[in-house]
Amino acid sequence: MEGRAILREQQKDFISRLNKGNLLPYKDKYVFGEYVIISPETIASIVDSLEILKADDESFSESIVAQNIFKNRLARHVLSLVYGDLLVEVNPEKNIVNDYLVVALKDSRRFRIIVKLCSGDISETRWVFNADDLGQNQMVFCLYSPNYVSLDAQQITVIFAGFNCSEYLLYGRETFPLSLSVNDLLYAGGLRPYLSSLLLETNNYLERANFCNSKGDYRGAVYCYNKILESHSRDYKTYLLRAIAYWRLGEERKALEDLDRAIELNPNYELAYHWRGFIKYNLKDYQGAVADFSEEIRINPVSAYAYYRRALAYEKSKNLLKAFEDYLQVIRLNRNLYQAFYNCGNIRYELGDKEGALADYQQALKLNPSLAKAYYNIGKVYRDLGENERAVSYYQKAIELLPSYAKAHYNLALIYMERGEYKMALHHYERACEFAPDLVQAKHNKRLLLEYLEAGEKNNVIPLQDYKFRKENEEKIAEKEEKIIEREEKPDQERRDFPTDPWDTR
Repeated sequence: MEGRAILREQQKDFISRLNKGNLLPYKDKYVFGEYVIISPETIASIVDSLEILKADDESFSESIVAQNIFKNRLARHVLSLVYGDLLVEVNPEKNIVNDYLVVALKDSRRFRIIVKLCSGDISETRWVFNADDLGQNQMVFCLYSPNYVSLDAQQITVIFAGFNCSEYLLYGRETFPLSLSVNDLLYAGGLRPYLSSLLLETNNYLERANFCNSKGDYRGAVYCYNKILESHSRDYKTYLLRAIAYWRLGEERKALEDLDRAIELNPNYELAYHWRGFIKYNLKDYQGAVADFSEEIRINPVSAYAYYRRALAYEKSKNLLKAFEDYLQVIRLNRNLYQAFYNCGNIRYELGDKEGALADYQQALKLNPSLAKAYYNIGKVYRDLGENERAVSYYQKAIELLPSYAKAHYNLALIYMERGEYKMALHHYERACEFAPDLVQAKHNKRLLLEYLEAGEKNNVIPLQDYKFRKENEEKIAEKEEKIIEREEKPDQERRDFPTDPWDTR
């Protein structure tokens, strides 16, 4: 941060004037003031807002919780008055019993400031922060009141004691909590210029990064994120964004390093766990993926996508029962995810529950009528159940939606062969071979069927199944004969008519 030396000198002057009671009062937002006097009317309004809480507990007014809530609402009022154009409170519902507020820049929520109001003798006042407070927020902003803050007070003075950046406070520190005195802070008069310049610089690079991403220039996006991290090395959200850019560049190792760093800075950053699990899944580290998605679920137990991704990882690990449980949880949380029904159907099919599989596939089709693979799988189930007429109709529907569906063509060909509809079977074998050249069995069946049909034009032939069985036996016999001939023609490397080495007397 530029200008730290100047702000430290200004802070010394501020402390000297604070001890003499010679501070600049706040008058309007365009001229910096060092303290705000909160009127009796404002105090009464804040106290009235606590009446609902007081009604549930007669001793509420004397409790530490009440003091914390009252201090936070005083701090909220002062911040809104002086910095309302720049700052906004983050997660106010979580701040109700904490002894601090968390605010962020309005136009860059990634930059967060932890605000704490303390009172008493300035020489003894300490603002205490733990490692998580500093790790998850980029700055601390300390407010001070010379007198004990009470709900019965008629007038309260709130002084802007100073601020500091988390990265400087954390540098080289191993012991916590961290206790700050007014001497450890920078002059509060420098806060607005710093935040304004920060907002301008950060937004500029973020806009450029977004533009680069939209054009597929992920290397350019990485450059922009690097520039942001140069001045804000604890911005865990930027580490996530850079990780995504690295992943798109195919640099998975760097992406994982950035996600590790984001999680180190904010152990409850669920998006970072999700992306780390996703990348590990793609690297076939399924156990690692399960662990990360489990952490995401710990943080956000109603994340349907975390359960879905973990189920996929369980499937790859061959743990079908756990995968099935997760898919069911996905359905409980979001009944509109057709993929969960479809995958449930696949697992039921694997476990032999064909009726259950049919129900799940049908539900998937209600949500996504163009899901060709669901029609195909329903066809498979009906084929297994011996209901070939139904199987044919579902295979045909799959092909109608996806004409290049080679497996559907192949399975249709099998049914048509069994029916004796050889020309239809040949047509679908040809289509299967066209769309899946590596489908060996389709090629084999197509060749046999062509030979059979050609033989049928010359003379009566035996039934196709018998013909196929005979041809396959002939091929096996021919293959054995080829191996015997090859072995007989191969030179015997161990047999010699005479020694090749003159000293060999064997």
